[in-house]
Amino acid sequence: QILRQLESQADLEKTLIELRQSIDKKVIYTSYAPTLCHMDANANNWIIDGEKIHLIDWEYAALGNPLWDLAEFCLSCELDKTQTHSFLKSYGIKNLSAFEYAKKQMTYLSLLWFAVQKEISHDDLINQLSQL
Repeated sequence: QILRQLESQADLEKTLIELRQSIDKKVIYTSYAPTLCHMDANANNWIIDGEKIHLIDWEYAALGNPLWDLAEFCLSCELDKTQTHSFLKSYGIKNLSAFEYAKKQMTYLSLLWFAVQKEISHDDLINQLSQL
C-alpha cells in the first residue's frame, strides 16, 4: 500500500508539473511594481465599522501584483462583468487583460492552497487546473 501511495504521488507530481507548464503558457506574467498585497482579500476578510472599512487577516501578506487583491475580491464576490468593470474603473484599472491574467493566477494559487489544506481532492485539483 505504501508503494501504491508513492506511485500515485509521483503521478500526481508529474501531472502537476505538466499542468503548471501549460498554465504558465496561458497565464502571461505582466510586469508590475511590487506592492504590499493582502493575498486573501476575499469578501469575508472585510469588516464595515460605521463609515470605515477594515481589511483583516494579514497572515499571507506579501509583495506582489496589486491586481491580485482586486482579482481575489471580485472572484469571492462573484461579480458579473458589469460589476467587475465598474469596480475596476473606480480603481483606475484600464488594462482588463492584465486583470484577467491576475484572476487566473489567483485561481491557480487558491486551488493549490485548497489542495494543501485537503479541502479539495487531487482529482478535483487536476480537473480545475486543467480548466484554467
